[in-house]
Parts: sequence; structure tokens; C-alpha cells
Amino acid sequence: MRAAFVLGFLAFLALVVFAHAPLLGAGLFAWDYAELFGERSLASLWSTLVSVPLFGLPAPGANALAWRLESLLLLLALAAAARLVLVRVLEPWIGLQPARAAALVAAILLPLHPAAPVACAELAGLPELFALLLALLATALFLRGRQTENDAFTSASLVLLVLASAASAVALLFSAGLASLEYACVRRHRKRALRLRTAATTALVFG
Repeated sequence: MRAAFVLGFLAFLALVVFAHAPLLGAGLFAWDYAELFGERSLASLWSTLVSVPLFGLPAPGANALAWRLESLLLLLALAAAARLVLVRVLEPWIGLQPARAAALVAAILLPLHPAAPVACAELAGLPELFALLLALLATALFLRGRQTENDAFTSASLVLLVLASAASAVALLFSAGLASLEYACVRRHRKRALRLRTAATTALVFG
């Protein structure tokens, strides 16, 4: 079983490298430098404080492998967070093991999607990716907290969602989504009126 897991993981990494190979071999684009030295966005702050000290700033046209790997790791983290969310969303409907299997397949396919390299190709897109990662983690914590009646996880999800919203407005979409997930995936055995009430409360608190 362990050997099969290792082989599967190595095959997945090989596919990811193959899918992102053209981008991994590219340097920074002109608009990437504009992002770094322009407005103080999340991407420029992160790059100034972390990426430049760690990797150095590549000259125009020079290889920027470390920077590209950084973006790719963020994409893989996003896929892992999506898996956590899908397990929580699907478990009440199809059971734990099928939910885990379906979520794993989705997480594997996400970084292999043809649009995935485009999503992490530019530094200007990092705020959206980072916000999406935080929002997915917030959603996973919210569902875990509500499904297990653990207020600590629910409170932590609110903090993460606020941070995600500060990074990018794309996270605001998750505020409305949490109310729908509260209704559809949290204690489905309850009466509809009670689920609607808790969903409305979620919309007020997280909206």
C-alpha cells in the first residue's frame, strides 16, 4: 500500500512538472516587475519581504525558477485546501469514504487543469490565489466547526475569512457561500425551518 502511494505521488508530481514546465522555465514578465515596484499590493509586499531576500531578483529575461516554484506551491496548497472543503461538503450526502475519494480526485485534477498555469503565471494574480487559499481554509474550518459543534473552529474560520477579504475581494463570494453550506451540509436531519434560521444567522455573521 505504501509503495503504491509513493508511486502515485511521484506520478502526480511528474504530471504537475510536465504541465507547468513552460512556465517554470520562464523569467519574470515586464508586468511582474511593474507589480513588484508599483503599488504596495499583497504580492509586492510578500515578494519584497520574503521572495527577494530568499531568491534574489532575477534580471529581465533570466530564469526565475524559484519564483515560479513559489507560485506552484501556492497552487498545490490551494488544491489541498479544496480537498478539505470537498470532504466536508460531500460527507453528509455520500458518506466519508466516497467523499474522501471524490475530494482527492478533484485535488489532483486542479493543478493539472489547462488553466492552472495561467492562474499562477503572473505576480499580480498572487493576491487572488492567496485570498482563495485562505477562504477555502476558512470554509473547511467553518464546516468542521459547525458539523462537530466546535466553536473554536468556527471562530477561526471567521478570522481567516476576514484576512482573505483583506487580500482580495474574491473572498467576499465565500461569505454568501457559507450560508448555503450551513443549510445544505450541517445536520441535514433537522427541520427545514431550523436550517433556514441558522443559515440566515450565518449570512449575518459572515456577510
